[in-house]
Amino acid sequence: MSHDTSGDIAGLAASPLAVLDALREAHERHIVHRDVTSSNVLVDQAGRVKVADFGIARMGASVLTRTGAMLGTSSYLSPEQAQGRSADERSDLYSLGAKVPGLTGRTRDEAVAALRKDGLRPVVHEVWADHYDVGVVARQRPREGVKVDDGAKVDLWVSRGPLHIPSPDLTGMRSAAATALLERESLTARKRKAATRNVPKGEIYRQEPAAGATVTRGDTVTFWVSSGPPMVTVPDVVGLSSGDASAALEAEGFVVSIDLVAGWGEFPGDVVEQDPVADSRLRKGDEVVIKVAVF
Repeated sequence: MSHDTSGDIAGLAASPLAVLDALREAHERHIVHRDVTSSNVLVDQAGRVKVADFGIARMGASVLTRTGAMLGTSSYLSPEQAQGRSADERSDLYSLGAKVPGLTGRTRDEAVAALRKDGLRPVVHEVWADHYDVGVVARQRPREGVKVDDGAKVDLWVSRGPLHIPSPDLTGMRSAAATALLERESLTARKRKAATRNVPKGEIYRQEPAAGATVTRGDTVTFWVSSGPPMVTVPDVVGLSSGDASAALEAEGFVVSIDLVAGWGEFPGDVVEQDPVADSRLRKGDEVVIKVAVF
């Protein structure tokens, strides 16, 4: 059965009406198609719509079983066909649309292929989803079983991976590496710096949330990078004996070096000069040189 829609583009847009006209002609001859699907509706180069494949058609109402097997395409079956009851002209009209198959849990490729086979248009979105492996459909719209027109859009949300993950362990890492790791996991990095006594400068020694804590994609993970030992004021040791001066400097965490110099007018063994000078700010572990008079 065919209907001519040639002449303009609007005719192609009117194809559903042309299918109805073709079915009307069949129904007026008491022919029930029983397998109206998108694959059985053809449009030739001249724009004529043809309803094809009357292979399981029957004259008038009839059941859909042949040696106990149900005939027709499952996504397009009317309720009475699905139940094996008599099919009539109304069954063909119902089959002009398709039922959306259940796609949750299928892989992306499987879901897309199933929709295209049924004449539907898949639109894929990626989403973080717990309990679904990467590449598996986690959600769909419309839901399974909903009747839609041929060519209708079906949205698929495909898992990119779990939404909730353990916070990565950043301890001992450098800032750039930690930031790159967090961004790969779709987490936001926030850097802080602080002095530490025992952690090498530039290494991460603390983070929040803690390593292993559950975080949600998009969350912020704050980490602290060691700026090295804290700054300490250099005490004034000029005039002290070399022993007392060394003890005072070492108590603040400095490394002491001694230079012996001529100390005219100074008591032998006393500090006559220091480098850096008193009240300078150094980090613990830095060197302070004291110059000690020898006579």
